[in-house]
Amino acid sequence: MTVHSPNDMAHAQGNQIFKVIVQVTNNGDSDEYGAVNVDIDGAMAAQWQSGQLFPSHQTKSYTFTFSSSDVPVGTGFTAEVVYGDDSHRFAYGSNGPSNSPETVSISIP
Repeated sequence: MTVHSPNDMAHAQGNQIFKVIVQVTNNGDSDEYGAVNVDIDGAMAAQWQSGQLFPSHQTKSYTFTFSSSDVPVGTGFTAEVVYGDDSHRFAYGSNGPSNSPETVSISIP
C-alpha cells in the first residue's frame, strides 16, 4: 500500500500537462519526409519531431506535451509541418478551458 502526503498530492496536481495532437494528412501520390513542430505563442517553448515519414494517402498523428504552467488557458500555438524541398504548412490553435488535448489538422499535397 502506498501512502501519499498532502505535499505529494499538491505536487502531482501542479504538474499538469498541455497536450497538442497534430494530425498530418498526405494527400499526395508519394511519401514525404520532414518534421513537425509546435511553438507556443510568446514563450520559449517549442518542440520538434524530425525525420518523420508522411505516408501517401494516409494520416498520422504526432503528440506534443508541455507544462500547463507554460501554456495558460487562452494561449495560442502554431503547428508546422516542413516537408519535401522546404515546403511549409501551418495550423493555429489555442489552449481551451477543458482539460482535453487540442487537436489540429494539416494537409500536405
